[in-house]
Amino acid sequence: MPGLDIYYAADACYQAKTERLKGSWFRWTRRFRHYRDWEEAIFRKGASTHILLITPHEVPDYNRFYQTEEARLHVLPPGIQRREFSESLKRDALVRVRKELSIAEGKNILLFVGRGFRTKGLDRAIRGMASLPQQLRLNSTLVVLGESKPGRFKVLANRLEVDDRVLFLGGRKDVYDFMLAADMLVHPAYSENTGTVLLEALTAGLPVLTTDTCGFSVHINQAEAGFVIPSPFDQNYYNQQLARMIEQKSSSSWQANGLKYTASQELYDRDAHAVEFIEKIARTK
Repeated sequence: MPGLDIYYAADACYQAKTERLKGSWFRWTRRFRHYRDWEEAIFRKGASTHILLITPHEVPDYNRFYQTEEARLHVLPPGIQRREFSESLKRDALVRVRKELSIAEGKNILLFVGRGFRTKGLDRAIRGMASLPQQLRLNSTLVVLGESKPGRFKVLANRLEVDDRVLFLGGRKDVYDFMLAADMLVHPAYSENTGTVLLEALTAGLPVLTTDTCGFSVHINQAEAGFVIPSPFDQNYYNQQLARMIEQKSSSSWQANGLKYTASQELYDRDAHAVEFIEKIARTK
């Protein structure tokens, strides 16, 4: 909204997102012009609004479209919940989840979590599952958690003949138990400003395979706790990395690296940092 003192940028740069996901015709619509004008009022060079970001991922886009001054951009910590678990808790979660899903110990659980299956790349994850060598595919299950409608993705899984290897469980309150029980998180999103689920996975010692379009994918690289697929996305390359990560899961240091990273980095208490900054701006007025 024009005239703000402080703007909390929880979403991606609107112009950049439109450029990535919409056809050129969309830029002629009244809806686009309205959102573009309001975004420009906040980010344009010379504006006075201070911007709170939850990832530096979008900064290059704001600079490209609006030449936003660096002094007005303030990055907050991701703000994930602090998590701790014991080996017995992890074991209990593993046993319970595998029993519920009838997946034997030693079989691979690939976890996909999130609303908005299309934007978060569930089609890419299903195609990756279908691409696995036969024995690896038969020993793996893609577990999908989220409240989005699964219809078109069930059709895709059926067409690729992996409908028996993809389980749609809907929304769940015990997502963290699934993270403790799974072997890896797959999150090949088309576009995502943050990707909090990536960091939540690291707190559970869960290796991550994601795309660089997720703002928090930078943490996966820094932690050395998985693999980030670069843009432009290549499905064959994703498929190769998926198979490699499954095959190397027992010999890799991804789990230990993720736990070490989340224990040592400032990833928490976003609200407290935001309040401190808001009070600072208020005092100057």
